[in-house]
Amino acid sequence: MYVRQICKSIQFMSRYVPFFLLLSCCSFKKEQQQIFTSSTIQIPLPSICLTTYLNQDIYNNNNGIKYYGYNYLNHSFDVFGLEEGKYIKSIKLFKEGPNQIKNINGFKVLSDTSILVVNTNEIAWIDENGIKKEKVLIKDLMIDSVNQEAFIDFRAQDDIYFDSKESKLTVSISEKSPYTSKSFYLYPVIAEIDLDTKEIKVKDLFYPDIYREVFFGDFSYPIISYVNGVILVSFPNSNNFYIKQKDNWKYFNGDEKYQGIITKPLSRQDFHDGRKRIDYLYKSTFYGKMYFLSAFNKLCRMHLYSFNDDGSGNRRIEFFDFDFELDYIFQLQSNHAINYFVVENVLYINRMNEDESFLIFDKIVLDEL
Repeated sequence: MYVRQICKSIQFMSRYVPFFLLLSCCSFKKEQQQIFTSSTIQIPLPSICLTTYLNQDIYNNNNGIKYYGYNYLNHSFDVFGLEEGKYIKSIKLFKEGPNQIKNINGFKVLSDTSILVVNTNEIAWIDENGIKKEKVLIKDLMIDSVNQEAFIDFRAQDDIYFDSKESKLTVSISEKSPYTSKSFYLYPVIAEIDLDTKEIKVKDLFYPDIYREVFFGDFSYPIISYVNGVILVSFPNSNNFYIKQKDNWKYFNGDEKYQGIITKPLSRQDFHDGRKRIDYLYKSTFYGKMYFLSAFNKLCRMHLYSFNDDGSGNRRIEFFDFDFELDYIFQLQSNHAINYFVVENVLYINRMNEDESFLIFDKIVLDEL
C-alpha cells in the first residue's frame, strides 16, 4: 500500500517532465553528443496488473522479447510482449496445496514453459500454469563446515544466476546476524549451490569497505549479473566489482573520480519505520544491474530512481570495455527511470508514469559507441 501511495505522489510530481529522455554525453573518447529516445512503448494494462514491477526478468527468443514482472498484489507473473506492446497473460501462483509458492524473492525465466523461483523455503521450477515440476528445499542444502552460520539471502531482484548445464545456482549469502549488525558486512556475499549434490560453496567475496562504515539498508545487497560468459558481482553504492571468468574471481577497484552520485546512508531508526524506508528507496540514486551490449562488446550500468521533491533527477549511464575501463558516461536528464534492461544494442527503460492504465518503456537504440 505504501508503495502505491508513494508511486502516485511521484507520478504527480513528474507530470510536467517531458516524455522523452535526453542524454548528453560527457565522453572520454568522443566529442559531446546527444542521444534521444528512439520510441516509447505504452502497454495498456488490465486492472489486475501493476504499473511498476520491482522484481522483473526478460526472456528473448525467436518469438520476440517477453517482459515478466512479479505481481505481489495478485501473487502472479504478469507477461507482456514488448515488440507487440501488449499484455499477454498472467501466471497465477498457488498459495496452498502441493503447488504452493509462499512468496517470490527472485526468479529466472528459463523458457516459455519453465520458470525458476526462489524464496527462503525452496528453489522450485514451475510451468506456464504455475504447476510445480521440481523443488529443492533450502533446509536440505548442505553448507561447508567453515560457514555454518550462513543463510541464502534472496532480498534483491535479479540476484540469482542459474547454470542449467551444470545445474548450479549462484546466489547472495549472508551471516545469520541481525541485518543492521556491523558483523553482517564482514561475511562473504556470494555462494554457489550445486543442485545435484545439494552442496553450498561459499566464495571469498566480501563487501567493499564503504558498507562496513555506514548503513544503506535495502541497498546493502550485492547484484549478480551474467554477461557474455562472465559472472559479475557489483554493489549499488560502490564502483567496485568482482568478475568470474572460468573458475577464477578477480576484484576491480573502480576509479573513485568517476564515482557517480549515490544515495546517502540510512539511519537504523528510519530503516525500521516502514513509510520512511519506502520513501528512502524511491528518493535514492544508486547503481543498477550490469548488462552486456553485444553489438558493441561493451558493458553498461545505470543510475536509478532519484525522485527529488523538486522533480529533478541526476543519473547517468556508464559504458565499460571488458578490461573494465570506463569509456563513456551519458548524463540522463530525466527522473522517470524505475528499472531497465538491455537486449543486444537496445536499452529499455521502465519509467514511472502518471496514468496507471499503462506500463511504459522508453526504448533507446544505440547505433554506435
